Amino acid sequence: MFPKTQAMLDSLPPGLLVQAGFSWLFAGQEIAPHSGKWAGVLAYHLGIVVPDAADCLHRTRPQLRVGSHWRSWKRCGPLIFDDTLEHELHNACNGSRVVLWIRVRRPQIDSLMGMAVLRFFHPIYLWFVERRTKIDKFQYPLPLFGQNI
Repeated sequence: MFPKTQAMLDSLPPGLLVQAGFSWLFAGQEIAPHSGKWAGVLAYHLGIVVPDAADCLHRTRPQLRVGSHWRSWKRCGPLIFDDTLEHELHNACNGSRVVLWIRVRRPQIDSLMGMAVLRFFHPIYLWFVERRTKIDKFQYPLPLFGQNI
């Protein structure tokens, strides 16, 4: 269904990818505070469809809180975080937020796996940035959150 996305995911070193899919946060939707149960993974979100701040309550784009830190998604912008920390999501906008959602095994900073993660995520980010105009025309439906793609 998404052959270029699948090709990027297939390029990961064996055993690194845990799960991938597309995640929606619909207009007005909130996801209550929660935390992942396994410290062996990191979560990566790449903004695909993100409402403009002008279309949002208090002119704030959809937000993610991890611990005590709040961040907003940006179109073609990456967020990576430890999902064992308490986190929650809010979308006080008129439109939906869609991200490419990837979970990878947590690498050690000094390991070859750590270098593989850095080498993998940077090209994904660049690939989407180079195709911003195509992303603006992204069509629904996308695979449901949490489905392997």
